[in-house]
Amino acid sequence: MRITIEKIVYPGKSLGRENGKIILTDQGLPGEVLDVAVIKEHKNYIEAKTERVITPSAHRSTPRCSHYTVCSSYQYIDYAGQTTIKEKQCKEILSHTLKTDIPFAGFRAAENPWEYRNKLHLHILRDQHIRLAYHNPGSHDQFIPVDRCQLASAAMNDLLAVLAKIIEQGSFNGINEIIIRQNRAHDQLLLALVGKLSHDEQQRLVGESAAITASFPLCGIVYRNPATRTGKTLWGSNAIQDTIAGLTFSYGVESFFQINPAMAEKLIADLRVSLPLTAQSRIADLFCGVGLFGIILAPDVKQVSFIEADLDNAGFLKQNIRANHITNGTVQTGDCERWTRKPAHAHYDAVIVDPPRRGLGKTFCTALIKNAPGYIAYVSCDPATLARDCKDLLPAYEPQRLQAYDFFPQTPHIETLTILKKR
Repeated sequence: MRITIEKIVYPGKSLGRENGKIILTDQGLPGEVLDVAVIKEHKNYIEAKTERVITPSAHRSTPRCSHYTVCSSYQYIDYAGQTTIKEKQCKEILSHTLKTDIPFAGFRAAENPWEYRNKLHLHILRDQHIRLAYHNPGSHDQFIPVDRCQLASAAMNDLLAVLAKIIEQGSFNGINEIIIRQNRAHDQLLLALVGKLSHDEQQRLVGESAAITASFPLCGIVYRNPATRTGKTLWGSNAIQDTIAGLTFSYGVESFFQINPAMAEKLIADLRVSLPLTAQSRIADLFCGVGLFGIILAPDVKQVSFIEADLDNAGFLKQNIRANHITNGTVQTGDCERWTRKPAHAHYDAVIVDPPRRGLGKTFCTALIKNAPGYIAYVSCDPATLARDCKDLLPAYEPQRLQAYDFFPQTPHIETLTILKKR
């Protein structure tokens, strides 16, 4: 079947038509003519796969990673094309769902669209040799081998290669996953090994750390056994430090912390100028992780309430509050929605929410409306769930500003900051 691509729809499918019926395929750019093979016919569209590009777009690019389809499926698009597509998608999703225009402040592109990730999480495949792999999207038991990930730094990739050799040569067969984090200054690396290791194997692995630290700025090795839900620090520290907006934040290898700190700093700068805060303002930072937003805003306001459900995150949050000399912050651990429902927590001047990809949901939005703060600053990593939640909030809130960011170049993901004002 031969089709012409009209546009790319979020999160990354290429749309064309055949006899009026929508065709959704992969890796097609607007204006391109493609030959596609039908995979499955649905009621309202046909699912297809691209077989050949007949007329390529000027924005088509050669992917850098052999495994790009599993983690950075926009690598076939040059960076200028990616940012144009994402900006259009963001506007289209919000306007279609809300039936109204939100003042759009623009799309902030990344200064460096490569080697920006501060975290890698890979699985170990064992055949003739150890291989590292990502999950195949949509599957729990299928993996795609990874050679080098061009979204991460050379040091992270080199460390992964060294670790693979150590695991193979040392017969550490119980290790199933590797997680690496690197700070923004690239002078600290933190490693987590996930699996099942005996005490002797753990000690033997620690003995390998000298060889690693000779070549890498490794500050700690953490071990986690998912079967027993236990973990411990095998060597060094369980945290690394990053500096954002002049303040220092400690976080663990699996902490909720922004994957792209350089772009996070841009978002925080916009947040500070978008919220009309004063020295008398009371704000709440929900889903706060290790406290990035609330700690940076704390010097500008009277009081900050930090709410975080994950106990590990909360531990680093308290540490960061102390380290940055924040004296006007209180920490509560527990479910953010339950906290929002309590009448005692009404009358906040602003609430910052940074929920997981699934968004807030109707009951959470209802609770926010009932105890309505003056402003809501909604940080979202999915414009579709953002649009759904904004629709639920519209009876009580008026959208003031929408700013989009490319936190994740080479991928379909879009980060946004939406400011909503109480009507």
